Parts: sequence; structure tokens; C-alpha cells
Amino acid sequence: MNLALSKLKHFSPHWLTLRRMGKALGWFFLLNPADETIRYKRALCLAIEKGEITVAVGSAFFSRPTITGVRRYPFPDAQFPPPSFLTSSLDLAVAELKGERKPITLSIPKSWAVIKTVEYPVTILENLAEVMAHELDRITPFTSEKAYYDFRVLNQGSERITILVAAARMDLIDPYLKALREKDYRVDGLTVNLLGLSTFARYYNKSDEGFIVEIDKDQYEGALSSSNAYFEALYGSFGNEAEHVKAERINNDLETSNTLSGQKIIHGGPLIILKDKSPTLKEAIKVRMHQAVSFLDDTHFGLGLGGKDLKPIPYEAVGGVLESIWIDSWKINLFKKGRHSESKPPWIITLLLLLVLGILIGIYWTTPIEIETKRLQHLDKQIALKRNEVKKVETLKKEIESVSTEINLINNFKQVKPLSINILRELTALLPKNAWLTRIRIFETQINIEGYAPSATSLIPRLEGSPLFKKIEYAAPTFKDTRQNMDRFQIKMELKNP
Repeated sequence: MNLALSKLKHFSPHWLTLRRMGKALGWFFLLNPADETIRYKRALCLAIEKGEITVAVGSAFFSRPTITGVRRYPFPDAQFPPPSFLTSSLDLAVAELKGERKPITLSIPKSWAVIKTVEYPVTILENLAEVMAHELDRITPFTSEKAYYDFRVLNQGSERITILVAAARMDLIDPYLKALREKDYRVDGLTVNLLGLSTFARYYNKSDEGFIVEIDKDQYEGALSSSNAYFEALYGSFGNEAEHVKAERINNDLETSNTLSGQKIIHGGPLIILKDKSPTLKEAIKVRMHQAVSFLDDTHFGLGLGGKDLKPIPYEAVGGVLESIWIDSWKINLFKKGRHSESKPPWIITLLLLLVLGILIGIYWTTPIEIETKRLQHLDKQIALKRNEVKKVETLKKEIESVSTEINLINNFKQVKPLSINILRELTALLPKNAWLTRIRIFETQINIEGYAPSATSLIPRLEGSPLFKKIEYAAPTFKDTRQNMDRFQIKMELKNP
């Protein structure tokens, strides 16, 4: 059975189309009112960054995300704020942005986490969560017991699968979670700032690819991400270098990361976030970059962000909100540890709908058919009354069509074949007054003329200037008639196409 099914999949070109149609029909008939596509979702994201805490609040309905507010809370030192500052910032954000009772996502710095892609045989899909828990200490510096982690299958081939893995140490994050719990805040999601930036880039590009770089005074970091099996984190630091040197270093790093075996991985140019808003560095990047770049200058992105919001926009927090509510995000949540439960179709709702459908069908068949029969009889009477009028109209239509056909035939004859009177008029106008014709023969497309003229050699140029004639030549040798003292000529020509 399995062999026959595999052969059907291989040889039928419409297998995937039928499969998609089957999934669509299944989704429709087993529609879950809590389905993520139509469900109203809310989220609040706290992003920990050097020297500040940023907050974004958003919601989504019918897969359309909106950011309803953002805030920045600077920390006096250029270090990561402690847990107490995080909770006090959240208190202010909840009051200012009306963020109470919204699911909270905590976004941690990239330096606290490890993000990488790995490949495995496709056979591990049967026990994927268990395999990744066992392999975590090999692909990251952490063990599954002492780390928060999650993964996503980016690509599944016939033999190999590509998996994105993100992991962070518990001991760095637990103090923040403890402080939040003491304030009665419940954290439902845990993600990484760089993953939020990557999600924001894919949403901004409206595609499966994202290429984003955030540049600060002394460092830069970014990500190249594609749902077709690729993710790479970028990082670099600066010293006391000139702006053009920084731009050249960033460009070289981006070019190297975006090229694999001589091919571009991400086809669009990177989105650039300049946190220090340096105009000199911005111009240097424009000059040094070997590809088109787009600078995120806090304009409107279709997320509800505008001039009324705080600038610069905290893209890490906004990306964290998108990671929670956007239907096409990767849904990386380090609390899950790779165990994502799938919602089951609600069979009770389906049964209720089938019951309602059966009742409607019963009502339809029990409705008296006499009403429809009487309506049909009334229509038959109306048709019989109008039948004679319809016949008269049809007779008139046929007569009109016959007359139109005759008119078209005459017009076509006049257009296709010039009238003989027009040909005689043209010859009269072209020939000199002291010349005359003794014979004219007009065929379908050819004309032969015979006659006398003082000089037969002057006739050809005159006839060639006519819009009616072409291929004008002598049909017989010209000779001098001594009695008439005139040249006797025979000329043949063809009619030009009308």
C-alpha cells in the first residue's frame, strides 16, 4: 500500500494540487473558531538591550498585525539592566500602553543565546523533540536541563532536514523571570532580539526572506533568514575607525555571509538600522555598499507606527510582538523546548453544522411544490402571449440581417474592385491632350491600352505617378505611324490593391 501510494505521488503531476485542495476543504469543514488565522491575538514584548528596556504592544485580527504602542526606558549605565529595572519599566509600560492582561514575551540579547542551523537525516522526524534534547549539548554549549531552547524545521528534503536551533542559559534568564513572577506578571514567551529583527525584516519585505543589520557606535549585528533552509547571525565590533572603514567592513561581512557557492542566498538588499543616526556613516554605507540598501528611518510600516509614536522605534521589541502574533512568523519560544502542540479540529462544531445542514435540506424537501408549479404555469401563459410578438421581432431581425448582408456585399465590392469609370477618369487625367486611345481592356487586376501619342516614351512616367496602377510596361514594340505622324503604343499595367 505504501509503495503504491509513493508511486502515485511520484507519477501524478497533480498530486500536490489535490493535496492542497484537500487541506483547504478540511480546514473549511473542520473550521476551528480559535484557529490562529482568524483568532484575535494580543501581545506585549519586553526587550532587554544594552542601556535600556524597550516595550512594544500589539494585536492581530484575521492575520493583520498592528502595533498599538512602543516605549523606551533608558538605563543609566551602558550595560544590561538588572531585573528590578525590568519590572519597574514593565509597570510603567502597562500603565502607559494599557498592556494589562496581555500575554508577555521576553526578548533577550543575542549575546545571551546561541542561534544556529543544523542538518540531520529525515528519519529523526519521528522523535524530533527527543533527538534535539539529546543533541543540544553537542550543537550548543548548553544541556537541555540547564537551557531554554526551541527549534524550527526550515527545510525538509527527501533525505535531510535543516533545523534552526535557538538556546539560552537558564541562570541568566531565571532572575528576570523570578522578578516578574514576584510582581504577578506571567511570561508566556521567550525569544531572542535577533530573531525579532529577522521576523520584522520578513514582515517588512512581505516575503520569506529577511536581511537586516542594526549598526551602533561600537558594533553591529544582524541576520540573514530564509524560510527555505537558511539562517545566519552577523556580528562585528568597531574601534576608533573612520566611517568609510566601518562601512567597508560591514559591506565585506554582508557580502561574504550572503554568498554561498557563488550564489546569492538572499536576493534583496539589507535593511539598515542606524541607532546612532550618524549622517556621515549613512552616506559612507551608501557609497561603499555593492548592493541596494534600505534605511529604516522610523517611517510608517503598515503596523500602526507613525509620527505620534516614540522615535527611534524599538525594532527588537516590535519584532518580538510580531513573533507572537504574526501568522507567518517562526514562532520560536524558548520555553517550549521544541514541544509544540497542534490544535485538533473541533468535531463537535462540525457535527452541529452537519445537523443544521440536514434540517435545512429537510425543510427544503417538505416545502409544497405546488407553489413552484403554479409559478411555472403562470410563466407559460406569459410566454404564450408574447410568442407572436417574439416571432414578429425575429422576422424583422432576419430582414435586417439580409439587408445588412447586401449592403456589406456592395461596399466590399466597391472597396475591393475599383469601378471602370474611375479607371477611365484616371487615364483621361494622366494622358496628354494630344494623345488618344483606340482600345481599353479591363480584366480583374490587369489593364491593356492601345492608342496614339506624339511621344510614347512620355506615357510610362505619367502612368507610374498614378495611385491606381503598378507594373506599367509596353505590351508590344512602339512604332511610328507615318500617316498620323504619331507613335502607336500598347501598354499593360496592373491595378494596385485597394
